[in-house]
Amino acid sequence: MSITRKVLALVAVYALTVMAPGHAEEVKVEQNFYKKIEATEDTSSYSYSRQMYDNAAGKIATVVDAVSTPLINPKELACLARNIFFEAANEPEEGMVAVGLVTLNRTTDGRFKSTVCGVVEQKLVLDVPKTQITTRKSVWGDKTEKQTIWSKIGICQFSWRCMFVKDPKSQDERWLASQRIAQELLADRDSYSEWRSKYAHALYFHSAGIRPGWAYQKEFIARIGGHKFYEERQQVAQTKY
Repeated sequence: MSITRKVLALVAVYALTVMAPGHAEEVKVEQNFYKKIEATEDTSSYSYSRQMYDNAAGKIATVVDAVSTPLINPKELACLARNIFFEAANEPEEGMVAVGLVTLNRTTDGRFKSTVCGVVEQKLVLDVPKTQITTRKSVWGDKTEKQTIWSKIGICQFSWRCMFVKDPKSQDERWLASQRIAQELLADRDSYSEWRSKYAHALYFHSAGIRPGWAYQKEFIARIGGHKFYEERQQVAQTKY
């Protein structure tokens, strides 16, 4: 590379990284930069320097975009997308978003795990009584005794976690939609603003074909497709996810 090209290249980078803090300044610097180069006789240097400037501008724009985009944990994204898919793949988009919001809302509620994957994997542990009958033999006859034994069982918070499910096909439109919705929910807090407001405190949902006992103690929000969504009664206002 000639000395002239090296100098011009350095000037281009300097104009981008030091002398161009705002859009208006960038335009002014760029115009002056090209005007000075056009006044020279070395047209090859001008072409080369312009290319250097444009390349540097493109790289800086890429870096700025990357820095301004929130970092998303790939594992958390996968957990959220799978939960949306297996719970609401056949639901309207609002139903899919609502399932995603229930999952995210739980991460900010102290009664559930603090991560998306933790929420999805979490089980409700219950003490279940079981009657055990024992028979004792003696010379006076058999004697039957009943004894209550308590055992712990884990109930999946999301039904598909206690079932055998096949991985979604990569080109399944429902899976692609689940991934897109999960990505938008995690990356952009302003996405789906209307539904975020509607399901701001939603923590529960169930199939519309059943009526679990806990539902009577919750505040009904809406029915979307085959699911009914609920929040706690007298929910105290809290920061929306």
